Amino acid sequence: MRAAPAPDLGDLRARRPSQSRRAAVVERMRASTSDGAAAALAALGSALTARGVTDARLGVRELLWADAAMVVDVDVPADRLDSARAALAAADARELDPTRLPGGGATSNVARTRAGSTSGSTPVAAQWFSSDLGFDAAHADGLDGRGVRVAIVDSGVDADHGDLAAAVRRGSIQDRFGGTIASAHGTFVAGLVAGRRTGMAPGVELMSSRTYGAEFTDHRGFDDRARRSQRVNAIRALQDSLAPPDGSPGADVAVTSWGILDAPGVPARDYDQVMATMAAAGVVVVAAAGNDGAGSAGGTISVPAQLPDVLSVGGVDRALRWHPSASVGPSPRRSDVAPDLSAPVVDIRSTALGGGLVDTTGQDGGGFAGTSAAAPIAAAAVALLVQAVRDQGGAAPDLDEVRRVLPLLVRDVDVPGPDVRTGRGVIDVRRVRDAAAAIVAARHDDRAVSSTPA
Repeated sequence: MRAAPAPDLGDLRARRPSQSRRAAVVERMRASTSDGAAAALAALGSALTARGVTDARLGVRELLWADAAMVVDVDVPADRLDSARAALAAADARELDPTRLPGGGATSNVARTRAGSTSGSTPVAAQWFSSDLGFDAAHADGLDGRGVRVAIVDSGVDADHGDLAAAVRRGSIQDRFGGTIASAHGTFVAGLVAGRRTGMAPGVELMSSRTYGAEFTDHRGFDDRARRSQRVNAIRALQDSLAPPDGSPGADVAVTSWGILDAPGVPARDYDQVMATMAAAGVVVVAAAGNDGAGSAGGTISVPAQLPDVLSVGGVDRALRWHPSASVGPSPRRSDVAPDLSAPVVDIRSTALGGGLVDTTGQDGGGFAGTSAAAPIAAAAVALLVQAVRDQGGAAPDLDEVRRVLPLLVRDVDVPGPDVRTGRGVIDVRRVRDAAAAIVAARHDDRAVSSTPA
């Protein structure tokens, strides 16, 4: 439930990206949420009393400050449950499935296995797109994402995989579920960013913030309580990637290769605040557009990719044409083009749970096709941009700056100009240093204007 009205972050977002800006956003959100929690809990108690539930026991389980929300335990007698639910609905508090929250006995539906060597001694050819889209040239030019922190906000990463172990920042695995369960989906996504043989930014520091199990990537078949619980877990995972509980530095870039369509019980607006918090803090969230194709009418982009505070990624085939499985715009939440850009979704190889590699055809024993693959490829490109900006003495760019230089980071494909299928074009990092220079120059120009006497 909402703990407090979300504070205005506009003044902080307008600042030049910096660690102090991030810290100020985190502090403002934490303070606002904490200050409002007691009053919100009292209001919930009053709503229960008004419905005749006078013996309820209430307690705050946790504050989801990045969303200005909180999770509350409500203990009522069984014969008052219907009245309690009516009171919760009246207070805009949404019932969760406790088995899908940390400590609730939930387990992943993908078993963790350890099958043979994970070192991957057999050389593997480069990804088919790595040369054409400029990644090979960027790597040769010293850009591999070194020093950039990328959070895989997904279903868990196999941190012991031989292709990922060197990239994972030890101590950065945020797993509130208390286990060590990784999943195939999260491991595949991680490999496209940081895999030694398959990643487009193999020098990054990899973080993993687990949302739940592998089934989180597909919301179909869930009831409303389960979907809402998954939303809470996703917000927590994003919050942990922004400000890790252990106090270590947070992510520069976060990847969300999952999504839901606007559905009863979990409307798109439920993700608005957490994504606004991430953007204000300077974290670039790169989100998969979804795999629902063109649909019969209107856009099919899922949440969170349809929101204005994320970089949404559609999908193209080997000919760099829109792939018919990839979701399309327009977005009901944005006035500009969506998706923002596109990346390959077919014939891609990445890291497999338990060791070795898997491809998107499934012929190697699994794999995930679709924009789940496109998003981490685009996120890797953003990581290269972050490194390039830092090479020129600047702080990591924020979402607004990345969007402004997208024309230098994409190749127009499919149909001329921005479009609802491929956005502004397919990712192409051959001019990534030019994009970085444009960001640094714009900051210099802004400084010059602000320091000029009237």
